[in-house]
Amino acid sequence: MHQYLPILLRVLVTIMMIGMGVALTLNDFKELRSRGKAVLLGLSIQILALPILALAITQILPLSYEMALGLFLVACCPGGPLSNIFTYLSKGNLALSITLTAIVSILTIVTLPLYLNWYIQFALDSSQSKIAFSMGSTMITMTSLMLLPIICGMALRHYFPKLIKIFDAIIKLTMLVAVPIAMYLAIDSLLDLENIADHLFFTIVGALMLNIVTIIFSFLL
Repeated sequence: MHQYLPILLRVLVTIMMIGMGVALTLNDFKELRSRGKAVLLGLSIQILALPILALAITQILPLSYEMALGLFLVACCPGGPLSNIFTYLSKGNLALSITLTAIVSILTIVTLPLYLNWYIQFALDSSQSKIAFSMGSTMITMTSLMLLPIICGMALRHYFPKLIKIFDAIIKLTMLVAVPIAMYLAIDSLLDLENIADHLFFTIVGALMLNIVTIIFSFLL
């Protein structure tokens, strides 16, 4: 069963991306014109500031190779549907959040492979790398996992608008399933490491630093 969990998680992520596409219309992208400054600022923070901050944290803390790479990877990934849900619950600007999520999700098809390739080659000791990284295959994976499902979701919304509520219910159920699976895989990978307590402590510290500094920085802006 364990070997099928990554496949299941990939399927669930695809469904969530379709759900994000269902929540999007072409009008959402017009936010670029009406809120150009806010969108540009949000993109700069997510695409540039977060990876730079994560890079600094991985250089400061004595993280293992896997944990350092994982923290940097998290900082480079888009927020996804969860960011939109948190924005909605906190009564934030949902239209702006959806626009940023959509644009960043598309941009990361290029930026994520580029950042990871650079990080593995230069920021980490490439001689100790345990990952066979290919930019081309990563871009193809990102496209199939993110861009195509988003386009499919937008098409579903356009051609089957009456089914929006059904899609929304499916996405919420999918997220309830995906989060525990992701947590299980993360915990399981920790159990395979030596000195679990040390790895866990510094990983938590790194994650807290990434979140707290980002929140303070964004608030001040």
